[in-house]
Amino acid sequence: VRLRERLEAIRRDWLPARAAALGLDRLPAVAYDEALLARFVDDCARFLAAVEVCDAGVLRGRPLIFEGAQGLGLDMDRGAFPHVTRSHTGIRNAVTLTRAAGLDALQVQYATRAYATRHGAGPLAHELPAAPAAAVRDATNRPNDWQGRLRFGWLDLDRLATDIRTDLADAGALAVTAELIVSCLDQMDEVIPHVADGGLVQVPRERCLAWYAQRLGLRAGYGAYGPGRDAVREWARAA
Repeated sequence: VRLRERLEAIRRDWLPARAAALGLDRLPAVAYDEALLARFVDDCARFLAAVEVCDAGVLRGRPLIFEGAQGLGLDMDRGAFPHVTRSHTGIRNAVTLTRAAGLDALQVQYATRAYATRHGAGPLAHELPAAPAAAVRDATNRPNDWQGRLRFGWLDLDRLATDIRTDLADAGALAVTAELIVSCLDQMDEVIPHVADGGLVQVPRERCLAWYAQRLGLRAGYGAYGPGRDAVREWARAA
C-alpha cells in the first residue's frame, strides 16, 4: 500500500513539475498507465516474497558477484546532470558491501563497447552522424519517442581513463585488481578508430583490447567478437 501511494504521489505531484521544469508540454501516455503501475507493485511484492534481508556477515566465505548499474559517465554525482542515472554507477556500492562483509579484496571488470554510445539527451564527445561501422547492430536500444535513436561516437580513452581512475579511488585501502572487457569487436572494421591524447588513433582490431587496457592502466581481460559466449576470448589465451 505504501509503495502504491508513493508512486501515485510521484506521478501526481513530481512528474508534472519535472516536465514543466524541462519545458515539456506533454508526457507519453505510458507515464500515466495504471496497468503498468499496478504490475510494478505486484512485481515488487513477488520479489520481496522471494528474498530475505540478512546481515552482511552471511556473505563471508562464498563467491560474490556485484553487478554495476550503468556507464561511469552516468554516475549521479559525476555525470553531466541532469543527464544521469540516479545511482552510483561505479564500484562505490560494491566497496561498501565488500567492507560490510569483512572482505579485504575486490576484482573489478570494466566493460565497454569498441565505440561510445548514448541513448537519450546529454553530452556525447566525438559524436558521429551514424554508426561507426556498417556492421553495428543494437537489438535492444530501439528508437522511441522519449529517447530518440541510439547515438554513436568514437571511444574516448582519455576521458575513460579519468573516469576509471576516479572510480578506483573509491576503493580506498581495499585491495583491487581491475581488468578490461571490450565488446562489439566483431561489429567494427579491421582497423578501429578511437580518441587518445586528444586525437584520433587507428588500431588493428586484434590489438585493440591490449592497447585499450594499456592506455587505461588495466589488465587486458576479455574481448567479445560476437553475441554468444563462445565468441568471448580471454586475452591471455588469445595472445
